[in-house]
Amino acid sequence: VIDDMLVCQERWIYYDAIFQVADIQKQLVREAKRFEALDIKWRQMMRALQASPIVMTSLFRSETETPTKASLDVLRTILDTMRLEITDFLDTKRMTFTRFYFLSDPEVMNVLSTCKNPEAILQFVRRCFEGVADVDSGDETQRGLDVVALLS
Repeated sequence: VIDDMLVCQERWIYYDAIFQVADIQKQLVREAKRFEALDIKWRQMMRALQASPIVMTSLFRSETETPTKASLDVLRTILDTMRLEITDFLDTKRMTFTRFYFLSDPEVMNVLSTCKNPEAILQFVRRCFEGVADVDSGDETQRGLDVVALLS
């Protein structure tokens, strides 16, 4: 049970960072709504566990009744479904821009969530394009969303 909770927590932290980005929410509307509902349940569960310092008592009310364990199983199922949906979404992005195949799923999500900041994606540009050392986004007056030059 504790292992399941840690897995859920790890995935919740990952998805929480993803769904904080408005652009990702717009592209993954169904998953964003699913995460919003999951987030409420997760926070309720964590509050309940925090209120009861004896975790095992909270998780197992009796030998046959495990409401928190059952809730945890539901959350894990939702997280697994979301992972598959997000993987499909990322595969679509990789088919559109094949250089994304050089990046892991979290890295692609990072690029998509920070794509309006050329300096933030520099580390990923280096991995996608051999020989690129820096990205020039223009002087102070030109700074915007455009990349002026790729420097080697």
